[in-house]
Amino acid sequence: MSTPLQLPVRVLVKGASNVLMTSWMGGPRTDMPFPRVVEAELLAGGRAAEVRNAGELGMPIRRMYKTWEVDVARWSPDVILFAVGQYDVLHALLPYWLERMANRVDRRPSFTQRWWRKAVRLLVRGVLKTQRFVDRPSLLLKRRTRHALRDLAGYIKLSSNWGSPLIILLEIHPPTTAKMAWFGGWHNRIAAFNQGMRDIAANETSGNVLFVEMTDLTEQFDPGTPDELWADGIHFNPAMHRLVGQRLAGVIDDWAADQPHLARP
Repeated sequence: MSTPLQLPVRVLVKGASNVLMTSWMGGPRTDMPFPRVVEAELLAGGRAAEVRNAGELGMPIRRMYKTWEVDVARWSPDVILFAVGQYDVLHALLPYWLERMANRVDRRPSFTQRWWRKAVRLLVRGVLKTQRFVDRPSLLLKRRTRHALRDLAGYIKLSSNWGSPLIILLEIHPPTTAKMAWFGGWHNRIAAFNQGMRDIAANETSGNVLFVEMTDLTEQFDPGTPDELWADGIHFNPAMHRLVGQRLAGVIDDWAADQPHLARP
């Protein structure tokens, strides 16, 4: 009789560039975004795991619904990890589609594409100058934050009906001071979004929705040198990705230990 194998815990990760990119890109294979670190840590601890990173560059929460059937209904994850919100509340005025048109990284290296990108970026720069003038912490530019939280709550409710997966909401962190100069209200919108995620977790009676804090991890880096945490101003460096992945792997392993279908043989 063959030796029984442990059923892997399936982890679905949803997010934008923050689950795909390190700061900076171009490093060795060991510079892993935190979803890959989660998988490595679980496997190293003897927990069979399959982590699917379903992140997408510049993906607002509302677009996650387009792949819900494939990601959730078909794959049936045990855990859904949301690292969302940072992109949703980034801009006060700039449309998502225009930002993506300017910052796509998968353009073909052609003459037409190069000049098209320059033209679009000139347009975006004009919108950003206007946005920089009106986007102040004192202004009540809350619409995108409110809509993003509504979309997130709806996705969680929809997914919870399919096998009651563990839902993890990861705290998002404000950008560096240099980025804040362009997006004056971003810090306040991030704070409001984090509080909204805390409320979603607190109001969930099943106990299957957790809000995971990250502030104490970022405080391990010297606050006077933010480049030590994120060189490009937004994305974590490999060291921070590793810390986040280790914390999340611990949360997932503790939960999986109480799940009969994930019991170790």
